[in-house]
Parts: sequence; structure tokens; C-alpha cells
Amino acid sequence: MFLPSHKASPPKIQASRTQAPRIPMPQTSVSSRPAVLLVAVLVAFLGLGAGPALADADLGLRIAREADARAAGYGDSSVDLTLILRDPDRGSMTHRLRSLVLEKPGAGGRSLVVLDSPEDPSGTAVLTVRLGDGTDEQWLYLSALGRVSRLASSNRSGPFLGSELSYEDLWPQGVDGYTYRFLREEDFEGTPTFVVERAPVDPSSGYTRQVVWFDREEYRILRIVYYDRKGDLLKTLVQEGFRQHLDRHWRPSRGVVENHQTGRSTELRWGEFAFGNGYVVADFDHATLGLGTFARRGLDPKGLVRDGLDRETLDRETLDRETLARGTLARGTLEGTAVAMDAKGGEPFWP
Repeated sequence: MFLPSHKASPPKIQASRTQAPRIPMPQTSVSSRPAVLLVAVLVAFLGLGAGPALADADLGLRIAREADARAAGYGDSSVDLTLILRDPDRGSMTHRLRSLVLEKPGAGGRSLVVLDSPEDPSGTAVLTVRLGDGTDEQWLYLSALGRVSRLASSNRSGPFLGSELSYEDLWPQGVDGYTYRFLREEDFEGTPTFVVERAPVDPSSGYTRQVVWFDREEYRILRIVYYDRKGDLLKTLVQEGFRQHLDRHWRPSRGVVENHQTGRSTELRWGEFAFGNGYVVADFDHATLGLGTFARRGLDPKGLVRDGLDRETLDRETLDRETLARGTLARGTLEGTAVAMDAKGGEPFWP
């Protein structure tokens, strides 16, 4: 059964000259207030100012930081995720995955997405590691090849499992991974929102810009419109059914990504989120991808133990990513093959 599509036309990106929204501001000490007031008086009296462009950039950044601050502090989380891929010509297909996240302030946060079904590519996993400059690196494991490969930045725009999600979408960049511009305030499906344009800092991103709708009350992301490397409208994500966890953190229960260029769509259905799982960095280590988290958290280590490699050999203290291929693949000969299989359009994952 197909869901009602969320048609989205390219949003106007001229910033309206509406009243600036109220964003929580840092507290100012009493001793510094006279100086702040003096500067404000001088600016008003002399007609000085940062200019519209700088003001819009600052406001957009402040909104993004507020949203990030409200989302922080959960420690770690896990959730079952269902992806329903729909294609006008090929029908639909369902993937069932698990998503595990370890939060670390600043650099070091990690995310692991593991495919549980369908059976054929079961065991596929993508590990994302957040770096100190706001960017990240990704590692891909395909059980069918028994190989862990680092995903090149140029390949991150490829589709994940043939869906309308790219590898880049699996864990969006941190606040510092974008530049921002406040566009306007408007209602989205009856909810007052801030509309902010953000542009990825990484030159290898698959997007030139994204337009994001934050709800004004809780700063949840309700909608994102993506523009491709040519600047053309590519796709739209709409999220809904938000539920609050730990009396603070909001998570959606459903999302739809619609590709305006191909007519394909992907529906996301999140299950119950679990927090406080006790994850540590070692559970998200590319050197033991498929062993540490897979074995310790009950995930399927299919494809790792083969050709004489037993679990003692795969001890997480001694295993490195090259030994995953030993005895099955010639060392280094399949570099990038796992990425290429999926980046060509996801054909291996369609019936």
C-alpha cells in the first residue's frame, strides 16, 4: 500500500525581513551588561550593523546550535528501523535494520547501522565515526565478501541499499559541518517553524545545500529539502509521529524520502528507542567491525568466521581490518569493491 506522497516544490530562498525569532541567548554577567548596552546604543545611533547576510547567517547558526543542544545528552541509543523502498517500475521491497549510536561530546561520536534482512545481504554494516572538525569517516562491511573497506568521501553520495538515503544521510554532519542562512518563519502543516538553509562544508558532499524546517517550540526537524551537486531539487524528507524519550529527547516514528528526479521513495519506520545500553567506543571500532558489536550485542556475525578463521583468531584485541579478508580474499585486491556494488544504484538489493 502506497502512502500519500509529500510533494514539495523548491522553497524560495530569499530571506524575508520578518521579525527575528527568539533564540535562547548566552547569559551575560552583570559587570559586562553596561558595555553590551553601550555597544548596542552606538550601533543604533550610528546606523552600524553587520548587514542582512551576516545577520541571517548568525541567526541560522544559532537555531542549528539550539537544536543540537536540545538533542544532546542521551548517552547512547539503539532502535530497530524498517526501510520500505518503492519504485514505480519494480514495486516495493523491505529492509530491516538496527541502528546503534554512541554519543560523545565534540569528536568521537559513533553510529553503526546493521542490516538484518533480507537474508541475502544480511550482515551488511556501516560504521560512522565523527571527527573533530565536524566531518566524519565511514567504514563498510559486507558479509558476502568478508571485507571491511573505508568508504571514500566521493562515494558517500551513493544510495544505501538502493534506497533514497545516501551513506551521507545515515548520520548527518554535526553543526560545524555546515554553513547556515536563516530564510524565514512559516507554518508547516499547521506547525510554526524556522526555515534555515544549510550548505555542507565538505566539498565532496552530494548536496550543494539543504533547506530545513525546525519547529519553533522543540526545534525538531520536520522537513528537509535536498539539492544535488548541480543545484537542482533532488529529494524531500518529511518526519512525523515524534515521541518524547527520557522526558527530553524527541525521535520520529515515521519518515518519507521522496526523490523528485526518479519518482522513487523510501519510507522509514522507527521502532522503540532504547537508551542507556552501556555502549563503549570499542563496540564501534572499524578494526573489529562485525565481531565486537555483532557478537556482544547479539547481531549476526555471518561471513566473518570462515576458511579456518575461528573466534580465537578473531579476538578483538588482535584483529585488524586486513585479517577479515585473509584466507578468502587476496590482501588489498578488492579495495572499494564493496562500495562499488552498492553505489551503482542498489541493483543487488532488488528482486
